[in-house]
This record gives sequence, structure tokens and C-alpha cells, in this order.
Amino acid sequence: MKVFFILLAMLPAISFRANAEPYRIIYAADNPQGEVTSDKTSLKGKCVKRSGDWQPIFSAMLPDKGENFKIWIRYHGSAVQLKGVNKAGAQKELAWIWAAPTEWTWASFGTFNRSQIGERVLVIRGQAPTPTYIDALVLSPEDTFNPSIELIPISDSIPIQLLIDWKNVIAHASKISYSLNAFVGFDPASTSNERYQKNMAYMNPGIVRLHNMGLLGDSKKDASGWVDTPHKRWDKEKIGKALKNAYLYHPHLLINIPGWPDWMDKDKDGYLDKDQFDAYARFCAELVRIVNKDFKKKALYWEITNEKDGVYYTDLHSDGGRGGLKDPTKPDRIEELAAIYNRCAIALKKADSSIKVGGPAFTRPDLLPGVRRFIKAASNNLDFLSYHAYASGTVADSDSFIFDRTIILGQATADIVKILKESSPSKYIPAFLDEYNISWNWETRDPRMADNRSAVFDALAIKEVVNSGAAACMAWNEKDGIYGKTDNEDKLRPAAHLFHLLNSWFVGDSVMITADLPGVVNVYAIQNTDKKGCSILLINRTERTRKVQISMEGWTGGRKLFARGEITRAGYTAPMGLIEINPKTIMEVPALSVVALVTNQ
Repeated sequence: MKVFFILLAMLPAISFRANAEPYRIIYAADNPQGEVTSDKTSLKGKCVKRSGDWQPIFSAMLPDKGENFKIWIRYHGSAVQLKGVNKAGAQKELAWIWAAPTEWTWASFGTFNRSQIGERVLVIRGQAPTPTYIDALVLSPEDTFNPSIELIPISDSIPIQLLIDWKNVIAHASKISYSLNAFVGFDPASTSNERYQKNMAYMNPGIVRLHNMGLLGDSKKDASGWVDTPHKRWDKEKIGKALKNAYLYHPHLLINIPGWPDWMDKDKDGYLDKDQFDAYARFCAELVRIVNKDFKKKALYWEITNEKDGVYYTDLHSDGGRGGLKDPTKPDRIEELAAIYNRCAIALKKADSSIKVGGPAFTRPDLLPGVRRFIKAASNNLDFLSYHAYASGTVADSDSFIFDRTIILGQATADIVKILKESSPSKYIPAFLDEYNISWNWETRDPRMADNRSAVFDALAIKEVVNSGAAACMAWNEKDGIYGKTDNEDKLRPAAHLFHLLNSWFVGDSVMITADLPGVVNVYAIQNTDKKGCSILLINRTERTRKVQISMEGWTGGRKLFARGEITRAGYTAPMGLIEINPKTIMEVPALSVVALVTNQ
């Protein structure tokens, strides 16, 4: 494996790989275009800091040998742009990395050949209120090379210092913080399956969100369909069969009505026909009566529409929804979506005044102008606002990139919570992230959603989203061949054990964490609601075993004795034994793992 490291100057090779092919390690701090600063989490203790929007922060000549290069950068602080520069000095934009991580991150610009790049590469800092920090640029002729595995800071052999402040509460986590979508929840054959029910009780999600676009399908043709299409009504008999033995451990149920039946959109343009608004509201209200009154299942939460902001807002704007109208004569229709929602919410509450109604399950919560307008138009009838977020759409994105995207989930949540407070100062409207996972593209069948990395991702996402103020988080989903916490044969996957751990021991107040290397081992700590115990989640997002030492402030529980459980590549070990944690205790956290330390057995 040949690897070239390029950082502003060409120095003699100082290390060799096993196959004797040299690689160069040249540090940004050796020839800086910015301020050199000490940082023990950088590769060799120093890095380059640069402020000022659109400023060049890195330049390097291509090596003499090689035609194709996968280009990596270790950075944090802002988006970064890669340019190629030819012998005449002309620059050509090659790629952007838009993520602006707050911690050291390896990210790849992609693979380019020599003719695309020219003579040298140039990295430009994007627009950001905070400085950008650059450690190293890597050019590798092999796509399989991953610098986050091969290259580690000099401090790696030193235990990471973690400080938990038990009296500094930053958020609250309830059982609905650790909830799940039920993809097969409308299918009687699934909900009556004993292994399925046992698995759901084991994961114990506080909310089960029943969502499947097939709900509106013909009940005789679609396993998840609940509609008697020939008679244009709900199939009450099938609904009763699906709900009869569903979720015997009694979680809260959230039923999503994702859209409208075909006969309410006669021109097939994706919009509910305007003469069908009241009919649709009555149709939704009838389902509430069937479920809650006739079958007495008492579904507490009802969600109107699923990701309809796409056709009603995003698709009508340029630049992926961020720009102006594509056609000035065709304004977006977000207020129309809110009007549909309002009619439905009023009708549902008339059917059962005890329920909570929310929506609209935004697929693009980052398009804040549309979010604000929907909330303004619907806030009087909103009991919760729901939105979705995924990390990626391609398996080509690195694990590090995927894990960094959980920070974006947290930022999106913080934005939603802020807008809700501003738009509804006198009425609390909780934020529900009621769909999230690694990939929004099911066709890629991203394997990370089925192995131990899914547990790592879910743990990171839950930590960020809960600490950013979301009242509920619901992973997608409980059972299928791609996303499921269990597979189609009802076998538990690694993330299923995470939900068991969280719902068993992590309900309470989330407290402040200070960590030397938060981009390596992340921590989520909960002071349990009963105040009799506490729980710590150590999340190692790297490919190496890491050592940690934990210090605690505000501890009132006597000796710090914890049972340890873990989710690793090797499988799941339930919490067992007792270990004492003090500042001298050095613990190992396996690669790509989640370790749970719990006191209240």
C-alpha cells in the first residue's frame, strides 16, 4: 500500500510501511499559512489555526510519482474547499467538504487524477464564525487507506481524561427519548409474532411510531395496508387483528397517517385536492375512533402526514430548497400544508380529546424559513413538531464522516427547539425527531446499520439530540433487512442491545461532560430519575482500543461501583460484575464500541 503525505513542504521520509514503500509525513505546522498552536490531540502536538472567510490555509505540491490520489484532510472548525493549481497558477475548484466538525476529523475530498489537479493542491477555508484548524493533508493512491485507522495522535497511548459533573444538568432523558419506529406494525402477521413481541419488550422503546407508506394501500393487497379501497374506508377487521396483541408491554403508540388515499388526489400531482380537505380530515378522524374508541388501544400520539414538505415546499425552491422559487408564478404551498394539518388536528381532537396531535414529519428541518412558516400557521393545533434526519446517502462516506454527522442532528434539533420557543412562547411544543438512521438511501443497503457501528451511531445521535432539547427520538426502524434493530428473522442486531441498555438504566438527567478527546471517546452520563443511581455510556467511535480515566464532581453515592456491559464487534455482554471507578482507574474501551457502566442493578 503506497501512501503519500503532503503538507506544505517536502521533507525526507521518516517512516516506512511493512512493504517498504515510503510514505511522507509532513505537518502543517512545519510550513504554516496561519498561526501555529500547540494541541496534544493533533498528530504531533502542533497544528495551524486560521481565521478569515475564504482564506487559503493549505498548499502542497503533488509527489513526483502517482497518477490517482484519494485526498484526505484532518481538520475542524469550518467547511473546506479543495482546489487544483496548474503551473501557470490558475486555480480550479475540485470539491467541498461542507461538514464543520467541532472536533478533529479525517474527511476525504474524493479521488482525483494528476491532470485534474495540476501541479499542486490548495485548501481554502469556508465561511465560519470560528477559526479553522488544520493538521495534515493525505494523498493516497489506494482507496482502502484510512488515515483515521493508520494515523493517531502522539497522545493515543496516554489515557483520555474524562470529567463528569453530576450536579451540572443540561437536559432530561425520558423513556420516549429512546423510541423506535415500527415498520411492520400495521401487519397482523408481524404484530402477533411472539418473537417480535419479545424483542420489542426487550428493547422497550417508550414510543412505538407505527409508520409505513403502505398503510394507505389496499388492505387485501398490501400486508401493511389498512384501507378498504373498493369501499373508500378503513378496513376495521384488519386493524383489529393488527392491534389485538400489539406491544403487550404497553408503550405509548404514535400512529402516522402519511398522506391521503389515491381517490383524494384525482390528478395525481402529489397534492391533496382542495375539495378533499374536509373529507381527508374526516377520514383521519375515523381511524382515531376505530383505534381508540372501538378497540380501546388508546394511541396517545397521532401524526398528520409524512415528509410532505418535499412537494409542498422544497421541490418548488431552487438549490435543494435553499434558494428562491424555481418559477415565480408557482409559489410554494407550505401554508396549504399547514391548513390541511389544522383541519385534521381539529377533527382528530373531536374524535378523542385526550390525544396529542402533531406533524408534519419534516424531511428537511434544515430549511428553516419553511419550518418557521409552518409553525406560525399551525402552532395553535400543534401538540408536538416532528422532523427527520439522516447522516448520509452513500456507503462511500467514511465512518468518521458518518459519526460527525450526529453533530448536525444535534444542531438541527437545537434550531427546531429555538424556533418553537420563539414562535410559541406561551405554549410548550415539544420537538420529536421521529425518524433517524445512518442512510436515507435504502438502496445502498449500508452494512453499518446492521453491525456494531449502528450502535455507535445511535448512541452518538441520541446524546446530541437529547442534549439539544428534543423531547423524543425514534430510530428507523424496529425490524427489516436493511435498517432494523432486528432482522427479518427476528434476530437481535447490536443496536437492539443499546436500546435495552438505555431504557433500562439511562432515564434521568443528562449531565455535563468534559473530555480531552471528544472526537475519539464520547460520553453520555445520566443521573437516574430515582436519584439512587447513575449510568455512564462510553462511545468509542474509532478503530482502535482506547484507554480512559474518569474523574467525577458532585458525586453523592458513596463508593463508585459500576457494573460493566458492552456492545462490540464480538457481540453483546450484559452489565455484570462490579468495578470501582476513581481517577486512578484506567479502563479500556474496545474499538467501535459502546460501553455501559451502571450502578443501579
